[in-house]
Amino acid sequence: MHWWEHYGYRSQPFLDANQPLTTSDDLALFWGRAKELRSLKMSTDTETKTCLLIVGDAGVGKSTLQYKAFEREAGFIRVDLAKVSGRTPDREIARSCVQRLKELRTKAADLDKKLRSRSTSRTTGRTLKAAPGGTGISSVKQTTETLDRDLELEEITKTACERVSSKCKRILLALDESDFLGDGTPTELSKLCNRMMALVSRPAVIILTHRDADHQFELDFKDTTSLVRSTFDGILQLSSLWKPGEGDVKALLQPRFQRGRPSKATKFPLSDEACYWLDALSHGNVREVLRYTRHVLMRAVGEQKPPLPANYVLNRLLSDFPELDIDEEEELAVLAYLKKRPSSVSDKSFQGVAGSRSSLQRRLESLEKRWLVERDAKGRGKRQTYKITQKAEILLEWRP
Repeated sequence: MHWWEHYGYRSQPFLDANQPLTTSDDLALFWGRAKELRSLKMSTDTETKTCLLIVGDAGVGKSTLQYKAFEREAGFIRVDLAKVSGRTPDREIARSCVQRLKELRTKAADLDKKLRSRSTSRTTGRTLKAAPGGTGISSVKQTTETLDRDLELEEITKTACERVSSKCKRILLALDESDFLGDGTPTELSKLCNRMMALVSRPAVIILTHRDADHQFELDFKDTTSLVRSTFDGILQLSSLWKPGEGDVKALLQPRFQRGRPSKATKFPLSDEACYWLDALSHGNVREVLRYTRHVLMRAVGEQKPPLPANYVLNRLLSDFPELDIDEEEELAVLAYLKKRPSSVSDKSFQGVAGSRSSLQRRLESLEKRWLVERDAKGRGKRQTYKITQKAEILLEWRP
């Protein structure tokens, strides 16, 4: 028996946490983000060239938001930079642009051939001489040079975008998952966006997405002298879909369960209280809600009858996911300190909890990635304070 059959579904519910919603059918499951959608569309409503930065945690919905905003635009090209191998992302960008050409059924065979070749040459400096008597051509002088591979890929991208533009109103080039690039610093990514802006003709929009875990993009964008500020015309910060503990997990999941073709007697497999724990421990992150939900449903087959009670869901998550386990003494000490009052790393007494400022900073970075602490990211050079999250409070309370 498949796990979904245990709950009364004829096929597997749509609980894939690894891929963004991309097709029209999948995007019908899109939930929330009305304000962010309006902001994204307004920011990109231009007849010139514009460059936009989207930042937010992994799984918060950056990629899906773009698909939802531009699903009807033929010029939308998403480049998955997580697929990049090698020293530059140029090949993956060129490949994505050529692939879009193919989808539009526009001439792409010549570009595809160049893309697949290891080296390419071009002819330049052509000179024609008339034959004796003034008729015909007696000789042709031409120079052949081997192109630099990155330059060639840029030319492929430029040509592909020109051909896409002939079929649609504008180009929307989304450079997604830029965290996976080897040298993905704000400066280098800004240079990449500037190169792409030079390759596409107006109107065009370049969108770069980044997790910005250390808030560097956010800080650089506030700095009027930085390359980030001069490159990007705007920044869209995606926070959690809702405040932890205040979301409607049931409303999010129900359409996805309907994809499993439930029988008439099928009931929602999670109790309301269990939905609350899924919400609180996922920190309002859609990807984590789906991942946790799928896991507890699979584990409950043969162990628990639906709807799953809250204590079963909570105990299963705490025992099966290492990131929910807080067992290091230093981490516990840091969280216990922050539970009493928000603090800055410049606080001497706070530094004493971890032994030194550098050690404290490392602990805080680790805890922040697991959504156990959060900070108030103020302007560059100003004091940043950390505070404990609701998720951390729950985990501390339920520690064995």
